This record gives sequence, C-alpha cells and structure tokens, in this order.
Amino acid sequence: MLASLRRMAGSVGVKVGGIIVLLAALTIFAVATSLSVFGDFSRNLDRFETREVPALRQSSKMTEAVSEIAKNLSSLLIAGTAQDIDQLTAGLQDQLLQLDGFAEGLPEAQRAEFSAQDDRITRAIADISKTRRDELRDDEATLERSDGLVEKVAVAQGELQRIWGEQLAIARGTVPGTSALARSIALEKMSEAVQLERRATTLLSVILTGASADDPAGVDDAQRNAETMAANIRATAATFSDDERLSEALDAILAETDPAAGLLSLRRNVVLARAAADEASGTAADSKVSRTGGARVRTASSRRRRMTPRAIPGTTPRTCFSPMSGTAAPKRSRRWG
Repeated sequence: MLASLRRMAGSVGVKVGGIIVLLAALTIFAVATSLSVFGDFSRNLDRFETREVPALRQSSKMTEAVSEIAKNLSSLLIAGTAQDIDQLTAGLQDQLLQLDGFAEGLPEAQRAEFSAQDDRITRAIADISKTRRDELRDDEATLERSDGLVEKVAVAQGELQRIWGEQLAIARGTVPGTSALARSIALEKMSEAVQLERRATTLLSVILTGASADDPAGVDDAQRNAETMAANIRATAATFSDDERLSEALDAILAETDPAAGLLSLRRNVVLARAAADEASGTAADSKVSRTGGARVRTASSRRRRMTPRAIPGTTPRTCFSPMSGTAAPKRSRRWG
C-alpha cells in the first residue's frame, strides 16, 4: 500500500493538481491586494474630489474674473467718450464686488490681504477714470483752440495784407503829395509786414507741432520755441503799433503762447493725464498679479501705447497760398487719433 501511495504522489496528475492549488492561492492573494490598493485609491480620489476640486474650481473662476477686469480696464484706457468711461467704471465696480465673494472661507490673514488688494484696485480704477475724463476734456479743448488759432492767424494775415497794400500804394507814389522819404518808409513797412506774416505762420506751425507731441519734453520744447517766436513777433510788430486792428489780431495769437494758460499748456495736461492713467493701470495690474499667483494679465498700459498715439492737430493736411509773402500758410483739417 505504501508503494501504491508513493506511485500516486509521484504521478503527473498529483503534480498538476498541486500547481492548480498554488495558482488559486496566488490568484486569491492578487485579488486581495488589488482590493486593498483600490480601496486606498478610492479614498484618495474621494479626498481629492471633496478638497482639491472645489479649490481648483474657485481658482479657475477667480482667474476668469480677474481676466474680465483686465479686459474692461484696457477698454477704459482707450475709451473715446465720457459716457464710455462712466459705463466701464460702473462695470468694473460691479466686477470687483463679485470678486470680493471669493474671499469668503479664506483664513483671516489671507482675507485681509485680499481686501487690501481690492482697495488698491478700486482706488486705481477711480484714478484712471478721473484722469481719462480730464484727458478727454483737455484734448477736446486743444483741438478747438487749435482750430481757433488757425483762424486767428488768418485774421492777422488779412490785416497784414491790408497794410502791405496800403504801403504799396504809397511806395508807388499813387497817393498825392507823397514824398520820397514817405515812399522809402513805405517800402520798409512792406518788408516788415512780409516778415511779420512769415513769423506768425512759423509760430502757428510751432504751436501745432507741440499740440501733437506725445511726451512732456516735446511739449516743453515747442513752448520754448513759441515764446522765442512771440518775442520776435512783438519786436517786429512795434513798427505797426498805431494800427489797432493788427495789434488786436496779434494779441489774440500771442495769448496762445502763455505757458500757464496757452494752447500748449492744455496739451501738456493731456500728456500728463495719459501718464497718470498708465501709472494707475500699472498699480491695478500689479494687484491682479498677486491675485493670480504671478501670472500677469496684460492690460492696455502694458501694450501702450501700444496704440498709435493720438494725433491732435497736424500742420500739413491742407495749405493756402499767401500772395503777400509767397509762402504756404498751414491750414488744418480736424483729425482724430
């Protein structure tokens, strides 16, 4: 019997059966291990869904809100009317109120920092709105006074042409009783009238060039040149001090060279207002960077300008020929940048 048992143990069937039992045991172990690992994964997945996903969703919504604010801020920087500025400012204020809602649930320290950033952006937007309104007001005033200056120079040219014609008649001796000395003086006055007209035309060109400058240095340079030209005009105009009509026309022109209240002072205000708006925009952009973890959202000030600078008056769109001096006096069509 013992020999029979030995033969059975050594048979192929028993060995195969043993292998099958071993495989079954390994399968059971693998299944148990898989269930354990899956349980850990499921618990981690549940924790990710309950803790991490809401935070990611809130971060995504916050980034979208900040991007929308940046978009409207860019529009505010290039708005062309006061009505557009008012609408964009009101929209930005509403968006900031919505952004405040993201502070709920944050730790006290982070909530305080969040509120401080909101205050900075709110003040920056208020500064941008004010400076943009000031810019538009002074920009429009610059355009209107540029047109007015062109008209004033035309009036002065008319008066000088009148004087030149009167002196021409004397120089030709067509006026009865004209002496040789009077004819000589008339020739000198004719020359002075031509020179005065050319200086008035040059002054107009200098002022209009400065009125289209896009930086304070350009405006200041034009102001210095205008004051020099004004002094030369006053010196030449002394020859015709007894002509009230000409004096009145020249005074109207020279008033625009006043550094405190002249036309170029308005243009300087426009340039400074744009710089102030850019600075306020940079403040708001820096605050948005801290909100979005360092990812800067581009605004109009970071591209600025980004746009072609707004040209106010030009000096060469149209010209009219002055028969007295033989020069082309600048005339300007209203242009908007």
